[in-house]
Amino acid sequence: MRVVLNIQSIKVILARRNKDYNWLAERTGLSTSYVYKIMRLEYSPSSDARHKIQRAFNNECWDNLFKILEDEHSEQFYTNTLHTVEHNDKK
Repeated sequence: MRVVLNIQSIKVILARRNKDYNWLAERTGLSTSYVYKIMRLEYSPSSDARHKIQRAFNNECWDNLFKILEDEHSEQFYTNTLHTVEHNDKK
């Protein structure tokens, strides 16, 4: 089981607030490189990082910020879905 960021939801929240990943890094005290890596699913955010992210978004609902991936299949599906959405967004 792995907790990851709900990438699509976070992108929407950031866009609505006219903010970016750098703002998230500054607000949380996390390094910019760490934020980029958790946004690309290279890392799973630690429980401390999840708490900081939730505070940065004024205690936004946990389910809007994070997803639980229960196995490799769900992780692969989520990753593929994100890549498809990103590809379609660029068109």
